[in-house]
Amino acid sequence: QSGSGQGHWQSVGDPTEVSLIVAARKVGADAKADGYRRLAEIPFTSERKLMSVLAAPRDGSEGQSRLFCKGAPDVLLGRCDRILEDSQVRPMTSADRERILAQVSHLSGDAYRTLGQAFRPVSGQELSSLTEDDEGERPSSTIGTGQTDRLSKETQRASAVLLSADKVFQESAHLESDLIWAGMVGIIDPPRTEVRQAVAQAHSAGIRTIMITGDHPFTAARIAGDLGITEPGGPACTGEQLDAMDADQLRETTSKVSVYARVAPEHKLKIVESLQDQGKVVAMTGDGVNDAPAVKAADIGVAMGITGTEVTKESTTSASSCATCSAPTWARFSRSSGAWSLRVFWAYRSPAWRA
Repeated sequence: QSGSGQGHWQSVGDPTEVSLIVAARKVGADAKADGYRRLAEIPFTSERKLMSVLAAPRDGSEGQSRLFCKGAPDVLLGRCDRILEDSQVRPMTSADRERILAQVSHLSGDAYRTLGQAFRPVSGQELSSLTEDDEGERPSSTIGTGQTDRLSKETQRASAVLLSADKVFQESAHLESDLIWAGMVGIIDPPRTEVRQAVAQAHSAGIRTIMITGDHPFTAARIAGDLGITEPGGPACTGEQLDAMDADQLRETTSKVSVYARVAPEHKLKIVESLQDQGKVVAMTGDGVNDAPAVKAADIGVAMGITGTEVTKESTTSASSCATCSAPTWARFSRSSGAWSLRVFWAYRSPAWRA
């Protein structure tokens, strides 16, 4: 938003989304976005690691409707079979994939969060199959389990196409396939300067810190090393690797590894329960609905008060009223500016800490 007409801008909303808008303005790509109107949204989930928007040109030419998708590059790449290069679309080759993944690794190793971007045309026939039934099923601009909103007033006025929430959700796997890779962005969100000292204080008090994030393992490992959570170059375990482990392997891993990346909600709960099985007393911070099961299972559950959902707060034994409180050390480990999806656990060395 522009402020007081003096050329000043103020960010409103999710920092990641804001950073993308700023980048688009810098390269002049925002004008193209203004030419589209939103029909529906498939929200981000930690399982898919993607989010998508169905959009149509404002001039009403529905044949040019498109699905725009962004998400974890290594995941999104698996849904692409073509690539946009020099304004031309061509089949994606194995060499293209290797080159893109190398770029992801390079940026992640420098602590950048990476987001891939892709799209595909959506035909009028596909849109017609997603419209609401004559019975008057409620249209939606936000599609997902337990998350439906009506189409915006602008879209209702501008288009006769009213999409069914249920149908778009049911067809999300199809819609998010055969995509055209458009590119990738790198986002830097440096941790606050006081975080490293807070981690050191926790370690000196006998508290082990464990970081869990949805970001790339290279990004997670670099940030953890910079903060002193692990030694520089320390390993990061992924959710996929956790899924392949038996109980003994999981126990061995959680006893040593302190950085976890590309995780889903069930992995957070696995880690908490595994640490508890080893006699550790575990505290977890969380702010989203997906954090609630692990926060509730932890010996000490901490909800971040500003951004924390009510579901998470109800699952906790403590709620922080702000993201930078100076008294409880856990608050210092939360998020730097809201863009980093990291979670910090405390694994106490002795059950005596329960007192």
